[in-house]
Amino acid sequence: CQRGLGGGVAAVLWLGACGVALGRQDVGMTAIPESTKISLAQRLREHVEKNWSQLAAVHVRYRGEFAYVTAERADGDQVPLMRLRYAGPDLRWGIAVHVAGTNTYANQLFFSDSTEDAFDSVCGLHISRS
Repeated sequence: CQRGLGGGVAAVLWLGACGVALGRQDVGMTAIPESTKISLAQRLREHVEKNWSQLAAVHVRYRGEFAYVTAERADGDQVPLMRLRYAGPDLRWGIAVHVAGTNTYANQLFFSDSTEDAFDSVCGLHISRS
């Protein structure tokens, strides 16, 4: 479910909350609207403030159809967490988990839960919740 259809189009597998395949869709490059960028960053910042006291901040940067999410620890260390792929106005996001050993993103799937739930899942892989 990575690239492979050519022409800048990616084939993605739509997954339900439990990882059950719901279907496949070809996704082209869709720029993220400014309002969605603002909303995503605000929601993730509020979520971190309420649920991740060991983090100083969360940063979101954008490039084309992607939103790159990085956590900042209290000591200033920044930890890349995930790359979200915008799939249009229905606010489904593709998710790819950052792999520190190779500094790449893997497991691109479409996540049907909230981006906050995706953040919790991915952050739990990279950051201790003590």
